[in-house]
Amino acid sequence: KDKDAKAFPAPDRHKGSKMAKRKPKKKNGDIESAEEKAKVLEMQLESLRHRLVLQTNKSSGAAAVVKDLRQRYGTLAQDFEEEKQLTFKISAEMTRHYKAMR
Repeated sequence: KDKDAKAFPAPDRHKGSKMAKRKPKKKNGDIESAEEKAKVLEMQLESLRHRLVLQTNKSSGAAAVVKDLRQRYGTLAQDFEEEKQLTFKISAEMTRHYKAMR
């Protein structure tokens, strides 16, 4: 045990501490801390407003994309139905010709 104590000395907690030192209390601590809190809250409010603007822009952009996709889907569905009817008419005409040839 004695050899281990020399090999690994106990750390000196007071010497070269990495923890931040406390700031001395200010005489007008309540007033300045209230002002500091107000500044922090104002910055948070501004940050939240900025995030809201970004989110609003993002959602309005997404809504525009959804609207465009719905419009394209409607057009494609209509084109598909027209092609389906045309194919049916062509098949019916070919069947009629085939039966006429018999």
